[in-house]
Amino acid sequence: MAMELLFENHTQLDEDVIQHIIKKNYKRPEKAKQYHVMTLLVGILAALAAVYFGRLGILTHQMLTLLCTIALIAVCIYSFYSYYQNMPKNQIKARQNTYSESLLIPRKMKVYKNVMYQSAGKSHGEYRLFQFTGIETWSHYFLLRYENSYVVMDKNGFTKGTAEEFEQFMTARIQKNC
Repeated sequence: MAMELLFENHTQLDEDVIQHIIKKNYKRPEKAKQYHVMTLLVGILAALAAVYFGRLGILTHQMLTLLCTIALIAVCIYSFYSYYQNMPKNQIKARQNTYSESLLIPRKMKVYKNVMYQSAGKSHGEYRLFQFTGIETWSHYFLLRYENSYVVMDKNGFTKGTAEEFEQFMTARIQKNC
């Protein structure tokens, strides 16, 4: 049984939408700061617990190993996010430039009942529709939130279906999945 093609779209992104997407993708999450503090506190508390139980003389070898492991994991997580937050601007700029170049390639999307296929040059992608978590409109584009990035579709690029029908379809799918 062949799948029925519901929507087809051809998208060529403008420079303004590329910059908008880059700003959205490289914006530091607000919860990262809270995560820093909590991770650091867990590491400190695990280290203090090891010292406290050691002084009481009730610290077993297994408990010491567990507390040290928790402290080490917390410090590693803190270090990773700290590096990400303080990544040199030239590295971020290099990532943005690479990302920007890939977004300039014209893309073609085909949307079926449960899946979307995207081809851009020699690369191809497959997206399960139940994994989309949001739909936004910006300028004359749809920004479909997928995991930690966006799939962008030109509202004027539909060759099968209309932008209004697509927006209703995706909104219903996203609401159904939440």
